Amino acid sequence: MNVVVERIEAFRKKIKITQTELSLKLGKSYNVIPDWKRGQSSPNISDIEFLHNEYGVNILWLITGKGTMFQSEPLIEEHKYEKKSDVPHWTDIVAKLVTSNGSLISEITRLTNMLETQQKTIINFLSKGKSSSDTH
Repeated sequence: MNVVVERIEAFRKKIKITQTELSLKLGKSYNVIPDWKRGQSSPNISDIEFLHNEYGVNILWLITGKGTMFQSEPLIEEHKYEKKSDVPHWTDIVAKLVTSNGSLISEITRLTNMLETQQKTIINFLSKGKSSSDTH
């Protein structure tokens, strides 16, 4: 099983849904996750985008293993969210940062640096995928 599929499995177990449920939420056949695990197929970029957009999965973590599983994990105490819409609104998170420790600027700087790194990693990942698919 490739490392991205291993991380998708870890995510799936963390949010406590079955392979079939996640397959169907991805708009795929009920057995796509087992197929990924057996190496018969692989997740594509739209699957990764869905996990990020719907559940807040950190793309950098999913591809490289760096960072946290969920994009907003450092700012959120509990991770019992089944979908991205359950995550608190950004204004609530900022208010909590301002009132809890007053280090809003350092947190914004940290998050900005993290996003820039993720963006570079994604661009590199997509560039490698495109160049390898161009040669086939």
